Amino acid sequence: MKINLPCEVIRDLLPNYIDGLASKQTLELVKGHLAECKACEHVCNSMKDGNKELESRSYSLEKEKKLFKKINRKLNKKTRIAVIAGAIGIVLVISVTNILFSMPLKTLPSEAVNVSAAVYPLQNIVTGTYEGGGEESVVISKGDDQDDDIYSIRIPEMQNASIGVTQSMIDDGKELTYISWESPSIISEVESEIKTVGNQKVMYVTGFKTTILGSKASEGAYTLATIEIQKIDKIVYVEENGTENVLWENGITD
Repeated sequence: MKINLPCEVIRDLLPNYIDGLASKQTLELVKGHLAECKACEHVCNSMKDGNKELESRSYSLEKEKKLFKKINRKLNKKTRIAVIAGAIGIVLVISVTNILFSMPLKTLPSEAVNVSAAVYPLQNIVTGTYEGGGEESVVISKGDDQDDDIYSIRIPEMQNASIGVTQSMIDDGKELTYISWESPSIISEVESEIKTVGNQKVMYVTGFKTTILGSKASEGAYTLATIEIQKIDKIVYVEENGTENVLWENGITD
């Protein structure tokens, strides 16, 4: 007996029919209907074409995903290499710069440095802005907006410049020694220590450090200024063999 099913039922069965999931009897019923009904056959063919297009798009999308992942891995690898190389480059540049221009690795001969110094008495601490005091004195002042323990010290040799000092630095100081170290090369550090010899304060210098290249000053002479909040009577350079050369002595001029 032949069974005739409505087109709506046949079309509901088409997905399973196309995928081969329907029973044998259902497959035969749908096949027989399609042979006689051009409308349902057209719907069936359209569904098959749609599946093929969907499969094609899915395949293409999968290929694009794989290609993107491959490109991304290569880019990430190159980026990581570039970042690492850049970081290493920066570290090397900074290290080389420090070594060549900052680190005091070379010693200047004592005759390459001209030393001068001046000793000044410390006046009493005054409050407010310093507006005078004479050419032969050092004034310590404290502005209204400064911390209680921070003072400004003005030195005639330094013209309009001043140096910040703390209360503890000046508590026992009655005099200040301003020292100027001048050389054609940049002076990075003065290795020294102060000792009491008899009734004198003597600064013993054991080395003048410059950069590894012995960089020359841009304007012909380089001056390093240092201060000691005490009276220095003499500055002596000590050679490696122990020989002592007087560089400066208070009260004695060339």
